[in-house]
Parts: sequence; C-alpha cells; structure tokens
Amino acid sequence: PQWPAHQIDQITPMVSVSVADTVIAFAGVEVAIKPPNDIYFGGRKLGGILTEARTGTDCYAVVGIGLNVNHCAGDFPQSLATRATSLAQIVGWKLDREILAVQLLNNLGSIYSPIAAPTAEVLNRYEDLSRRWECATLRT
Repeated sequence: PQWPAHQIDQITPMVSVSVADTVIAFAGVEVAIKPPNDIYFGGRKLGGILTEARTGTDCYAVVGIGLNVNHCAGDFPQSLATRATSLAQIVGWKLDREILAVQLLNNLGSIYSPIAAPTAEVLNRYEDLSRRWECATLRT
C-alpha cells in the first residue's frame, strides 16, 4: 500500500473486518474481533491475522490469515480444546474452503485500496466488532 506511514497500522483492522464479515456471511454466525487481530466465536478463537508491513520507498505488506475451517474437536491439542473452535464445529458440517477463500478475497478486494487507507466505515466496523468481544468477555 502507498498509504501514509502513520496509517499503515490500519491494515490489520481492515483485514480483520474482511475476515469477520466473510465468516458472518458464509457461515451465518456472529463473530467478534479480539483486538488487534483475533477472530472469536462464543469465547473461542476461530482465527487470526498477522501483518508485516514496511513504509518508504520499498513499501510492502504481507498479511497472513489463519482460519479454522474444517477442524474437528479432536484435531486441536488438549491445551486448546476449550479455547479454539472451527467453522465446522460451529455450523455442524464441513465447508468448502475454496469458496470461502474466494469470498474472503472478494470481500477484502472491495475494501482495500493501494492508494488510500481504509474508510471510516471500515474502521467503525472494526470498532463495532471489537465491542462485541468486550461484551462477550464480560459475560463469560
């Protein structure tokens, strides 16, 4: 991205919104963002985003997205069994990962611009999804 250096940290929130909105649309479940980069459902981690970016003359951003899609409960180590989940566990059936990936890339493409940082609407959506995490944390 050719964004101003002070806005480069908005990549992770932008991608987090894209991932969360894709899961919501694809699986029909409400998720929350645990700031700055984790996706949660029902107090359990569903996925996460890692970003490395550099500004200046050779600017770049590399974004890694991890999303538990078709894992069964037994696929997680015992230490994560009560803290992690997958879309298949949530909806009760296996999902097509390729279709999910295409939808995610389409969603990301609709809000990403190489010349402009995310819009206020995207950043407000991040704040809204993050507040859901705060509410879920207080209830558990």
